[in-house]
Amino acid sequence: MVLGAMAFSLLLNAQTMYYGVNSPDGSGGELKLVDITDGTESNAVSVTLNGVQVDGCTGLAFDPVSGLVHVVVKVDSVFTLGAIDLSTGVVTPLSTLSDRIASIAFDDSGTLYGITGDGGNTPETLYTIDAGTGVSTLFVQPGTGDDGEALAYNSTNGLLYRYGGGGLFQSIDPTNGTVTDMFISGAMVENFAHALVYNGSSFFMSAGTDLLQVSVNGTAVLIASHGTSEGYKGLVDASIVGVQEPSAWHASVFPNPARDRLEITVEEGGIDRILIHTASGALIRDLRLNGANRQVVDVSELADGLYTMELQNGTTRRNLSFSVVR
Repeated sequence: MVLGAMAFSLLLNAQTMYYGVNSPDGSGGELKLVDITDGTESNAVSVTLNGVQVDGCTGLAFDPVSGLVHVVVKVDSVFTLGAIDLSTGVVTPLSTLSDRIASIAFDDSGTLYGITGDGGNTPETLYTIDAGTGVSTLFVQPGTGDDGEALAYNSTNGLLYRYGGGGLFQSIDPTNGTVTDMFISGAMVENFAHALVYNGSSFFMSAGTDLLQVSVNGTAVLIASHGTSEGYKGLVDASIVGVQEPSAWHASVFPNPARDRLEITVEEGGIDRILIHTASGALIRDLRLNGANRQVVDVSELADGLYTMELQNGTTRRNLSFSVVR
């Protein structure tokens, strides 16, 4: 496919590898690494919650404060917000959501926004969400659309952007809730399964089987098509979180959520050191260990909540997340 001159110029200045999760319309939730330039998919893993593959995902976003990637997963009629391990697809649950959140985005301060779709209890409504409790606070009702909600944060101008289906493209000011309507021009945009992500100068969008580049004023250029027929429902820049190969240093944490003790096991090698951080990034444990491939960690003094853990063996690193719930 030959790209238009504008799209090609912008792509040269943008990261093109993204993690994507698929919508609940397929055979089950999956996480894939996607090359935006040609739609090539790799590193596909099932997205699982409590050991079971989810029906699908309705949002994916990177928290710049905690360094965690958050996902909204659907199992039957329940929507759960969790932290996802990008190498395994395992979701650590954080909270159950009270409405059918169709897309999520974080701003630079770590505030989480979520928007409902046409099927929500309160359709097409933007909320701020407390990740730990799932409590949603009404922020603004940006207007109508036609299915296929997508939300992204523009770190350059500090505005949120929404695609609401039916060609409706909007900017939303987080400081005062002002909504500015725009409409997609240029390439046609399919009317289902959308994901939107800011690339530093414009946006990448998934719509059906198409991948597009969209300017801040709504001009769309078709880039490529991909193999996920049900479309992506979230995209995260792989350069921010680091491309994680599923085959590299497999590790497991059990039980998760934990009450008092965690058992960490790696399939090969051993664990020399474990660093435990809070969800906000504060280091609270630095454990120097004996290099065994199985380690038991006492978490009885940790407060309920989400934590990240870095396993080390020489120059090898592995990041996991776990939660404490009592």
